[in-house]
Amino acid sequence: QRTRPTLLLLPDHSVLVMGGIVSIASNGVKTRSQAVERLVLRHAGLLTRAALKAERLPDLPGPLREGFMPVALPDGRAMVIGGNTSPYIGCMPCIADTYILDAQHDNWRPGPKLNEPRAEGSATLLPDGTVLVAGGWTSEHGWGGAGTRNVERWDPQKNIFEKDPARMATFVAMHNALWVPGEEGKQLLIAGGNSAAVQLYDVQHDSWRVVGETCQGSYKVGWLTTIP
Repeated sequence: QRTRPTLLLLPDHSVLVMGGIVSIASNGVKTRSQAVERLVLRHAGLLTRAALKAERLPDLPGPLREGFMPVALPDGRAMVIGGNTSPYIGCMPCIADTYILDAQHDNWRPGPKLNEPRAEGSATLLPDGTVLVAGGWTSEHGWGGAGTRNVERWDPQKNIFEKDPARMATFVAMHNALWVPGEEGKQLLIAGGNSAAVQLYDVQHDSWRVVGETCQGSYKVGWLTTIP
């Protein structure tokens, strides 16, 4: 049992449930979990009912952390990026490590390191197969702060993260990223977290701009549902 796990939808429609908090002591110290489970919907057959099955996978490798950034890769693997190893919000410290899960063979292996340690950013698979890592807290921010505008990309061909010269329009951390309905692969929205600004990333032009604002920034709650 745990609260605030990180969820990731895989291409086969199963869902990874990763990490989370097992308990919080009276002094505020959290006991974190490294557990990873996969939720799979077994469809109904002639003699069976549909059932949701939880499968235990190997734990997240590396240090205990939260605020890591997950992304599903088109070949069925999953990548976990960065994270915060401190009991406090921010990057004191956070890590540059990444890990890749082969869900078919149930094993993790180390991935390439980020250019700078980062926590509570967003990771988005782009149409060209690269992964865009945007915002969050980096080592220059310590405990909390406004976040970063820095962006980097994972190139699967070179298997390295490269700094993107196009910086975000404003500082943000703890946010969500969501494709604009009907503009998937072209227009990416960034909102929520510790900023009221709603930013739009234009994939074709590799450019950022502010397109609106919310009443109040919020921590990754109630954002990923599209209302017709």
